[in-house]
Amino acid sequence: MKADVYEHRKWKQNLSAIVFIHGFTGDIEKTWGKFPDFLIQKTELLEWDIFSIGYPTSLTPDINGAWSADPDIPKLALSLKTKLLHEPFEQYDNFAFIAHSMGGLIVQRALLDNPVVLRKTRHVFLFGTPSNGLQKAKVGKWLKKQSKNMAKDSSFITCLRKEWDEKIEYNPERFNFNVIAGERDEFVGTESSLDPFPKNLHRVIQGNHLEIVKPDSAKSLNVEIVLKGLRGLNSEICVVSKPKIINPKQKPEQTEIMNIKKSNIDKRTLRIKMADTFDLEDLELICSNTQQALNNDGIKFRVSLDEVGGKRKENKILNLIEHLFKKGYLHYLTEAVEKECPEFFF
Repeated sequence: MKADVYEHRKWKQNLSAIVFIHGFTGDIEKTWGKFPDFLIQKTELLEWDIFSIGYPTSLTPDINGAWSADPDIPKLALSLKTKLLHEPFEQYDNFAFIAHSMGGLIVQRALLDNPVVLRKTRHVFLFGTPSNGLQKAKVGKWLKKQSKNMAKDSSFITCLRKEWDEKIEYNPERFNFNVIAGERDEFVGTESSLDPFPKNLHRVIQGNHLEIVKPDSAKSLNVEIVLKGLRGLNSEICVVSKPKIINPKQKPEQTEIMNIKKSNIDKRTLRIKMADTFDLEDLELICSNTQQALNNDGIKFRVSLDEVGGKRKENKILNLIEHLFKKGYLHYLTEAVEKECPEFFF
Protein backbone atom coordinates (compact mmCIF):
# COMPACT_ATOMS: atom_id res chain seq x y z
CA MET A 1 0.00 0.00 0.00
CA LYS A 2 1.35 3.42 -0.97
CA ALA A 3 2.13 5.87 1.86
CA ASP A 4 -0.59 8.49 2.38
CA VAL A 5 1.83 11.24 3.49
CA TYR A 6 4.81 12.24 1.36
CA GLU A 7 7.43 14.61 2.80
CA HIS A 8 8.92 16.91 0.17
CA ARG A 9 10.63 18.99 2.87
CA LYS A 10 10.47 18.86 6.67
CA TRP A 11 12.65 20.93 8.96
CA LYS A 12 12.39 20.66 12.73
CA GLN A 13 12.25 24.42 13.36
CA ASN A 14 9.47 25.26 10.88
CA LEU A 15 5.97 26.01 12.15
CA SER A 16 4.20 26.33 8.78
CA ALA A 17 3.33 23.65 6.23
CA ILE A 18 2.14 23.59 2.62
CA VAL A 19 -0.07 20.55 1.97
CA PHE A 20 -0.89 19.24 -1.52
CA ILE A 21 -4.09 17.15 -1.85
CA HIS A 22 -4.86 15.43 -5.16
CA GLY A 23 -8.24 14.79 -6.76
CA PHE A 24 -10.44 11.91 -7.94
CA THR A 25 -8.28 9.02 -9.26
CA GLY A 26 -5.21 11.20 -8.61
CA ASP A 27 -1.85 10.26 -7.16
CA ILE A 28 0.10 11.60 -4.18
CA GLU A 29 3.14 12.32 -6.40
CA LYS A 30 2.20 12.05 -10.08
CA THR A 31 -0.70 14.54 -9.94
CA TRP A 32 1.58 17.48 -9.20
CA GLY A 33 4.52 16.94 -11.54
CA LYS A 34 7.27 19.32 -10.40
CA PHE A 35 4.95 21.72 -8.55
CA PRO A 36 6.38 20.92 -5.07
CA ASP A 37 9.96 21.06 -6.40
CA PHE A 38 9.41 24.52 -7.87
CA LEU A 39 8.15 25.79 -4.49
CA ILE A 40 11.14 24.23 -2.72
CA GLN A 41 13.42 26.31 -5.00
CA LYS A 42 11.90 29.56 -3.70
CA THR A 43 14.11 30.93 -0.94
CA GLU A 44 11.26 33.05 0.47
CA LEU A 45 9.42 29.82 1.35
CA LEU A 46 12.21 28.33 3.47
CA GLU A 47 10.08 28.61 6.61
CA TRP A 48 7.38 26.41 5.02
CA ASP A 49 7.64 22.63 5.09
CA ILE A 50 6.00 20.88 2.13
CA PHE A 51 3.94 17.69 2.07
CA SER A 52 1.54 15.76 -0.15
CA ILE A 53 -1.35 13.79 1.29
CA GLY A 54 -2.93 10.89 -0.59
CA TYR A 55 -6.06 8.78 -0.15
CA PRO A 56 -7.85 5.83 -1.80
CA THR A 57 -9.57 6.78 -5.06
CA SER A 58 -10.00 4.82 -8.27
CA LEU A 59 -12.40 3.99 -11.07
CA THR A 60 -13.03 0.54 -9.60
CA PRO A 61 -16.73 0.24 -8.62
CA ASP A 62 -17.47 0.16 -4.90
CA ILE A 63 -19.08 -3.09 -3.79
CA ASN A 64 -21.23 -2.82 -0.69
CA GLY A 65 -20.41 -5.43 1.91
CA ALA A 66 -17.04 -6.28 0.37
CA TRP A 67 -13.75 -6.19 2.28
CA SER A 68 -12.95 -2.66 1.14
CA ALA A 69 -14.13 0.23 -1.01
CA ASP A 70 -12.98 3.79 -1.64
CA PRO A 71 -14.22 6.06 1.19
CA ASP A 72 -16.74 8.82 0.56
CA ILE A 73 -15.73 12.49 0.80
CA PRO A 74 -17.01 13.10 4.37
CA LYS A 75 -14.86 10.20 5.59
CA LEU A 76 -11.87 11.53 3.63
CA ALA A 77 -12.39 14.94 5.24
CA LEU A 78 -12.39 13.28 8.66
CA SER A 79 -9.22 11.40 7.71
CA LEU A 80 -7.56 14.68 6.67
CA LYS A 81 -8.54 16.34 9.93
CA THR A 82 -7.17 13.36 11.89
CA LYS A 83 -3.84 13.52 10.06
CA LEU A 84 -3.47 17.26 10.63
CA LEU A 85 -3.89 16.88 14.40
CA HIS A 86 -1.14 14.26 14.70
CA GLU A 87 2.46 13.76 13.61
CA PRO A 88 3.99 14.97 11.40
CA PHE A 89 1.52 17.88 11.31
CA GLU A 90 0.72 18.69 14.94
CA GLN A 91 3.78 20.97 15.29
CA TYR A 92 2.42 23.46 12.74
CA ASP A 93 0.54 26.64 13.54
CA ASN A 94 -0.07 27.59 9.90
CA PHE A 95 -1.35 25.56 6.95
CA ALA A 96 -1.56 26.34 3.25
CA PHE A 97 -3.63 23.87 1.21
CA ILE A 98 -3.11 23.37 -2.50
CA ALA A 99 -5.89 21.08 -3.70
CA HIS A 100 -6.88 19.69 -7.08
CA SER A 101 -10.38 18.71 -8.19
CA MET A 102 -12.14 16.54 -5.57
CA GLY A 103 -9.28 17.29 -3.16
CA GLY A 104 -10.71 20.79 -2.83
CA LEU A 105 -14.04 19.36 -1.64
CA ILE A 106 -12.18 17.35 0.99
CA VAL A 107 -10.40 20.51 2.19
CA GLN A 108 -13.62 22.55 2.37
CA ARG A 109 -15.42 19.84 4.35
CA ALA A 110 -12.47 19.40 6.73
CA LEU A 111 -12.30 23.15 7.45
CA LEU A 112 -16.00 23.30 8.21
CA ASP A 113 -15.87 20.24 10.45
CA ASN A 114 -12.95 21.26 12.63
CA PRO A 115 -12.41 24.73 14.16
CA VAL A 116 -8.80 23.92 15.10
CA VAL A 117 -7.83 23.14 11.51
CA LEU A 118 -9.75 26.18 10.24
CA ARG A 119 -8.00 28.47 12.73
CA LYS A 120 -4.59 27.24 11.58
CA THR A 121 -5.40 27.58 7.88
CA ARG A 122 -3.90 30.72 6.32
CA HIS A 123 -4.11 29.90 2.60
CA VAL A 124 -6.29 27.76 0.34
CA PHE A 125 -5.72 27.31 -3.41
CA LEU A 126 -8.39 25.22 -5.17
CA PHE A 127 -7.47 24.14 -8.71
CA GLY A 128 -10.37 22.87 -10.81
CA THR A 129 -12.50 21.93 -7.80
CA PRO A 130 -16.18 21.09 -8.55
CA SER A 131 -17.44 23.12 -5.59
CA ASN A 132 -20.94 23.31 -7.06
CA GLY A 133 -20.99 19.66 -8.11
CA LEU A 134 -20.75 17.90 -11.47
CA GLN A 135 -23.65 16.96 -13.72
CA LYS A 136 -21.56 14.17 -15.26
CA ALA A 137 -20.88 12.64 -11.84
CA LYS A 138 -24.53 11.56 -11.66
CA VAL A 139 -23.73 8.86 -14.22
CA GLY A 140 -21.41 7.07 -11.81
CA LYS A 141 -23.16 7.79 -8.54
CA TRP A 142 -24.48 4.23 -8.32
CA LEU A 143 -20.98 2.80 -8.73
CA LYS A 144 -18.82 5.18 -6.65
CA LYS A 145 -19.51 6.88 -3.33
CA GLN A 146 -17.15 9.68 -4.33
CA SER A 147 -19.07 10.26 -7.58
CA LYS A 148 -22.32 10.31 -5.65
CA ASN A 149 -20.92 13.02 -3.35
CA MET A 150 -19.67 15.11 -6.29
CA ALA A 151 -22.93 14.95 -8.27
CA LYS A 152 -24.64 18.27 -8.84
CA ASP A 153 -27.44 18.89 -6.32
CA SER A 154 -26.30 15.95 -4.18
CA SER A 155 -26.99 16.24 -0.47
CA PHE A 156 -23.24 16.53 0.11
CA ILE A 157 -22.79 19.49 -2.28
CA THR A 158 -25.98 21.23 -1.12
CA CYS A 159 -24.96 20.99 2.54
CA LEU A 160 -21.36 22.01 1.80
CA ARG A 161 -22.37 25.18 -0.02
CA LYS A 162 -24.91 26.16 2.63
CA GLU A 163 -22.51 25.70 5.53
CA TRP A 164 -19.61 27.37 3.70
CA ASP A 165 -21.65 30.48 2.95
CA GLU A 166 -22.82 30.65 6.55
CA LYS A 167 -19.53 30.05 8.35
CA ILE A 168 -16.63 31.24 6.19
CA GLU A 169 -15.51 34.87 6.10
CA TYR A 170 -13.04 36.01 3.43
CA ASN A 171 -10.70 38.15 5.49
CA PRO A 172 -7.53 38.65 3.40
CA GLU A 173 -5.53 39.52 6.52
CA ARG A 174 -6.41 36.18 8.07
CA PHE A 175 -7.56 33.81 5.33
CA ASN A 176 -6.19 33.97 1.79
CA PHE A 177 -8.53 32.01 -0.51
CA ASN A 178 -8.15 31.44 -4.26
CA VAL A 179 -10.14 29.41 -6.79
CA ILE A 180 -8.36 28.62 -10.07
CA ALA A 181 -9.89 27.30 -13.30
CA GLY A 182 -8.26 26.09 -16.51
CA GLU A 183 -8.97 27.80 -19.83
CA ARG A 184 -9.44 24.40 -21.48
CA ASP A 185 -10.91 22.51 -18.53
CA GLU A 186 -13.98 20.74 -19.91
CA PHE A 187 -14.23 18.34 -16.98
CA VAL A 188 -14.99 20.98 -14.33
CA GLY A 189 -16.57 24.14 -15.75
CA THR A 190 -16.28 27.58 -14.21
CA GLU A 191 -19.91 27.40 -13.08
CA SER A 192 -18.69 24.86 -10.52
CA SER A 193 -15.04 25.80 -9.91
CA LEU A 194 -15.46 29.60 -9.73
CA ASP A 195 -19.09 30.73 -9.49
CA PRO A 196 -19.80 29.60 -5.89
CA PHE A 197 -17.25 32.15 -4.65
CA PRO A 198 -16.84 35.96 -4.83
CA LYS A 199 -15.46 37.17 -8.17
CA ASN A 200 -12.40 38.81 -6.63
CA LEU A 201 -11.20 35.31 -5.69
CA HIS A 202 -11.40 33.95 -9.25
CA ARG A 203 -8.29 33.05 -11.29
CA VAL A 204 -8.03 31.47 -14.76
CA ILE A 205 -4.85 29.94 -16.16
CA GLN A 206 -3.81 27.96 -19.22
CA GLY A 207 -4.38 24.24 -19.39
CA ASN A 208 -6.95 21.49 -19.13
CA HIS A 209 -8.13 19.80 -15.94
CA LEU A 210 -4.87 17.89 -15.42
CA GLU A 211 -2.40 20.45 -16.81
CA ILE A 212 -3.39 23.23 -14.40
CA VAL A 213 -1.47 21.51 -11.57
CA LYS A 214 1.56 20.47 -13.62
CA PRO A 215 3.69 23.61 -14.07
CA ASP A 216 6.32 23.69 -16.80
CA SER A 217 8.70 25.88 -14.83
CA ALA A 218 9.14 27.82 -11.62
CA LYS A 219 7.79 30.86 -13.49
CA SER A 220 4.52 29.19 -14.54
CA LEU A 221 1.39 31.11 -13.61
CA ASN A 222 0.07 28.42 -11.25
CA VAL A 223 3.31 28.60 -9.25
CA GLU A 224 3.25 32.41 -9.28
CA ILE A 225 -0.35 32.49 -7.97
CA VAL A 226 0.61 30.29 -5.03
CA LEU A 227 3.84 32.19 -4.41
CA LYS A 228 2.11 35.58 -4.46
CA GLY A 229 -0.46 34.35 -1.96
CA LEU A 230 2.11 32.86 0.39
CA ARG A 231 4.25 36.00 0.39
CA GLY A 232 1.81 37.56 2.83
CA LEU A 233 3.38 35.42 5.57
CA ASN A 234 6.93 35.47 4.23
CA SER A 235 7.76 38.94 2.98
CA GLU A 236 10.62 40.83 4.55
CA ILE A 237 10.04 43.07 7.51
CA CYS A 238 9.89 46.70 6.45
CA VAL A 239 10.62 48.68 9.60
CA VAL A 240 9.79 52.37 9.39
CA SER A 241 11.11 54.06 12.48
CA LYS A 242 13.05 57.14 13.42
CA PRO A 243 16.77 56.55 14.04
CA LYS A 244 17.45 56.58 17.74
CA ILE A 245 20.64 56.37 19.74
CA ILE A 246 20.43 53.82 22.54
CA ASN A 247 23.76 54.83 24.05
CA PRO A 248 24.45 58.60 24.27
CA LYS A 249 28.08 57.89 23.28
CA GLN A 250 27.02 55.93 20.23
CA LYS A 251 27.95 57.59 16.94
CA PRO A 252 25.17 58.48 14.45
CA GLU A 253 26.82 56.30 11.82
CA GLN A 254 26.52 53.29 14.16
CA THR A 255 22.83 54.01 14.68
CA GLU A 256 22.30 54.19 10.92
CA ILE A 257 23.98 50.81 10.43
CA MET A 258 21.84 49.32 13.21
CA ASN A 259 18.62 50.56 11.59
CA ILE A 260 19.63 49.17 8.22
CA LYS A 261 20.22 45.73 9.74
CA LYS A 262 16.93 45.95 11.62
CA SER A 263 14.95 46.85 8.52
CA ASN A 264 16.46 44.06 6.43
CA ILE A 265 15.90 41.20 8.86
CA ASP A 266 13.33 38.68 7.66
CA LYS A 267 10.64 37.20 9.85
CA ARG A 268 12.17 33.74 9.99
CA THR A 269 15.50 35.15 11.20
CA LEU A 270 13.72 37.38 13.71
CA ARG A 271 11.74 34.41 15.07
CA ILE A 272 14.79 32.15 15.41
CA LYS A 273 16.95 34.84 17.01
CA MET A 274 14.21 35.86 19.47
CA ALA A 275 13.78 32.21 20.47
CA ASP A 276 17.54 31.88 21.08
CA THR A 277 17.83 35.18 22.97
CA PHE A 278 14.73 35.54 25.17
CA ASP A 279 12.90 33.38 27.70
CA LEU A 280 9.15 33.62 28.32
CA GLU A 281 9.60 36.26 31.04
CA ASP A 282 11.60 38.42 28.62
CA LEU A 283 8.95 37.97 25.95
CA GLU A 284 6.20 39.09 28.35
CA LEU A 285 8.19 42.27 29.02
CA ILE A 286 8.70 42.82 25.28
CA CYS A 287 4.96 42.44 24.73
CA SER A 288 4.26 44.92 27.54
CA ASN A 289 6.67 47.48 26.05
CA THR A 290 5.18 46.94 22.58
CA GLN A 291 1.68 47.46 24.01
CA GLN A 292 2.81 50.64 25.78
CA ALA A 293 4.38 52.07 22.61
CA LEU A 294 1.17 51.40 20.66
CA ASN A 295 -0.90 53.05 23.40
CA ASN A 296 1.40 56.08 23.37
CA ASP A 297 0.65 56.50 19.67
CA GLY A 298 -3.09 56.24 20.31
CA ILE A 299 -3.39 52.72 18.85
CA LYS A 300 -5.77 50.33 20.59
CA PHE A 301 -4.36 46.88 19.82
CA ARG A 302 -3.80 44.07 22.31
CA VAL A 303 -0.33 42.52 22.50
CA SER A 304 0.37 39.61 24.82
CA LEU A 305 1.48 36.00 24.66
CA ASP A 306 -1.97 34.94 25.87
CA GLU A 307 -3.56 36.91 23.04
CA VAL A 308 -1.52 35.26 20.28
CA GLY A 309 -1.45 31.75 21.77
CA GLY A 310 0.88 28.85 20.94
CA LYS A 311 2.00 25.65 22.66
CA ARG A 312 5.75 26.29 22.67
CA LYS A 313 7.91 29.37 22.94
CA GLU A 314 8.71 29.18 19.21
CA ASN A 315 5.00 29.03 18.37
CA LYS A 316 4.25 32.02 20.57
CA ILE A 317 7.00 34.07 18.91
CA LEU A 318 5.79 33.20 15.41
CA ASN A 319 2.21 34.10 16.32
CA LEU A 320 3.35 37.34 17.93
CA ILE A 321 5.27 38.36 14.81
CA GLU A 322 2.32 37.55 12.53
CA HIS A 323 -0.14 39.27 14.89
CA LEU A 324 1.73 42.56 14.56
CA PHE A 325 2.91 42.15 10.96
CA LYS A 326 -0.61 41.83 9.54
CA LYS A 327 -1.57 45.19 11.05
CA GLY A 328 1.64 46.94 10.00
CA TYR A 329 2.79 47.27 13.63
CA LEU A 330 5.87 45.06 13.50
CA HIS A 331 8.26 47.98 13.96
CA TYR A 332 6.83 48.44 17.47
CA LEU A 333 7.98 44.91 18.28
CA THR A 334 11.48 45.36 16.86
CA GLU A 335 11.89 48.56 18.88
CA ALA A 336 10.79 46.74 22.04
CA VAL A 337 13.23 43.92 21.25
CA GLU A 338 16.00 46.47 20.77
CA LYS A 339 15.10 48.11 24.09
CA GLU A 340 15.36 44.78 25.90
CA CYS A 341 18.57 43.75 24.08
CA PRO A 342 20.40 46.72 22.45
CA GLU A 343 22.90 44.45 20.67
CA PHE A 344 20.15 42.23 19.16
CA PHE A 345 20.38 43.71 15.64
CA PHE A 346 24.19 43.76 15.43
